[in-house]
Amino acid sequence: MKSRLLIAFAALLLASCSGMALPTIESVGVVESVGVNDGWPSHITLAVEVNNPSSRIKLLSGRVRLSYGGRRVAMFTLEDRVVVPARSRAIVEVPLHLAVQRHTQTMAFREALREHRAESISIDWQVALRSRMTYISREQATRPIAELLTPEQQRALWQMLDKMMIE
Repeated sequence: MKSRLLIAFAALLLASCSGMALPTIESVGVVESVGVNDGWPSHITLAVEVNNPSSRIKLLSGRVRLSYGGRRVAMFTLEDRVVVPARSRAIVEVPLHLAVQRHTQTMAFREALREHRAESISIDWQVALRSRMTYISREQATRPIAELLTPEQQRALWQMLDKMMIE
């Protein structure tokens, strides 16, 4: 689930660049996940392979909030600015901080991740970036994650989460 969410996060960040040829995400992997707190990593670094046909993009800030059963359970926040090189295919490392709420929905959320059930998981996001001299800020209202990811992306997400989940 975490990997799928991270794929969605990266795709949403890059898709928010209006007025330019949009980068595409070729693959996403976890470089590291550290700082265990109640079985959840506190920091995750992703390796995102990006094909960018346009100018250089600098991700300035971003966040992805996850809800389960209508209640917020987790938030990924971009820790450092990230540069996506111009007119190239590159692997970009994206450092994220994960904050997890501590309430009953969190336990149900964790179980849904383990069982690969996405039906009650929803997501909203915000991103700010700069391309050349243009500053862009975008937000997406809360939507079910199953609407945002293809079945193929969902499978990739579950596989990455299975590798990341800390018992």
